[in-house]
Amino acid sequence: MSVLVATDLAHTTFPAIHMGALIANARNTSLRLLHVVDFTGDDNAWRVLYETADEIEHHATQEATARLVANYNDAVPENHHRAFSTTVRFGRPADGILEEAADQKPELIVVGTVGQSALQDIFFGRTSNQLVREAHLPVLAVPPTTAVGPIKRILVAADLSVCGDRALATAKQYADLFGASVDVIHAVDVDTNPPLSALVSPIQTRFDELLDARRETLEQHVTKAGLAGTKMHVEVGRPDRVITQAAKNTHADMIIMGTHGRQGFSRWFLGSTAERVLRSAETPTLVVSAPA
Repeated sequence: MSVLVATDLAHTTFPAIHMGALIANARNTSLRLLHVVDFTGDDNAWRVLYETADEIEHHATQEATARLVANYNDAVPENHHRAFSTTVRFGRPADGILEEAADQKPELIVVGTVGQSALQDIFFGRTSNQLVREAHLPVLAVPPTTAVGPIKRILVAADLSVCGDRALATAKQYADLFGASVDVIHAVDVDTNPPLSALVSPIQTRFDELLDARRETLEQHVTKAGLAGTKMHVEVGRPDRVITQAAKNTHADMIIMGTHGRQGFSRWFLGSTAERVLRSAETPTLVVSAPA
């Protein structure tokens, strides 16, 4: 098993590289750095005018490998260094990462949350979002402003589903690994519950009963995950906003959450809670996907 860090070689992915090394050290597992050369979107496109296909691949691989090593040395403090390997693939970034993951079967994929293509961000979703939808592996998305350090506080989002339970179990593993404290957040989205006007009088009493029932159910899920005694928060609001605000309030070093993923045409346009959190959170977010 290994930690796979995918980078576009931009300095904005340095925190992702550092976080990958930190986790690989803690888990005592191998670390692999990957760059996918996309000739349609990077500075290698000019090569087709002067070089053969074999020359293009050879030179692009050499240059990307050298930059992967340089980026690692720039991104990771010496006291966090560990042995690592490098891989260079060709094609669309998300596709190349998914192919590498299928071949190597890492336990975790680590990526930055900001890409270099604004057009791709707008119309097709960032690479990190596509990975969350399709990888069926845990994906850790690390914002470029992350100050990487010891993971002391973890916020786990629990939606009382099977995916939420996977997130709780993962939070337990990381809490044990780093000796971190855990807060659990559950959002009650009133848009997905009966309208308040439909509740019999008195409305506030019925709404309080709903919140109490959620707290009771949440405690059962938390206890089952081995996190009994963990501080729990039940908040009303749109889940992604509740989660990102809770991360700020608890000063979390990592958010862990599950996702049900999406299939077909709708996945490109209808953002899930996980994708909204990836777009807005200032905290590294580990998304545990539903199994394939």
